[in-house]
Amino acid sequence: VMFEESMKKAILEWDEDGLKKICQSTIENKEATPAEIIKSIGKIMQFVGKRFEQEEIFLPDLVGSANTVKAVIDEVLD
Repeated sequence: VMFEESMKKAILEWDEDGLKKICQSTIENKEATPAEIIKSIGKIMQFVGKRFEQEEIFLPDLVGSANTVKAVIDEVLD
């Protein structure tokens, strides 16, 4: 899905504002429901976790991605 690639990029770059905008516009344009967005975020975070396991990224990257997701879920999807 198109918005998932944009979300993945924002999460990997720790771009809270970008991720918020993507989520808000996805909901406003009825491309996905908040529940579908959360499901997509879960898949993206699994990808991030696999990259961490394979030592392609490191702990600060994992934590940064998680913090970005948490901020957006708390503000946009709650």
